[in-house]
Amino acid sequence: MNNYSIISAQEMISRFFENFDKTGFERSNKILNAWDKTLSKIKRSQNLDKEKNIDYGEFLKAHTELIDLKDGVLIVEADHSSWLQLLQIYSKFLLNGLQKEAPELEIKMLSFRLKTKS
Repeated sequence: MNNYSIISAQEMISRFFENFDKTGFERSNKILNAWDKTLSKIKRSQNLDKEKNIDYGEFLKAHTELIDLKDGVLIVEADHSSWLQLLQIYSKFLLNGLQKEAPELEIKMLSFRLKTKS
């Protein structure tokens, strides 16, 4: 006889997540939600048509990635230097927004870097 036993999918999932770091997952989720909410508030009117807005927040969301939060410093990576410039322009707004959305994360500073090509 073999040593294998049949288990249900529910038990398999439970075993998989048994050692899962729930706190880290919840923290990551809070950071991402705070980032998304803050970015969604960044809009800029076009000169030609005041009715239309350029949604810079959506562009930044598509071209940036949150890397780590360590010792109060959130590291954000952008895929092009022009996005880094835009992040710098909005850095104070982004930091204030993140602190307002998730004060428990104690984000004190933002650090931006260019994504390296692999």
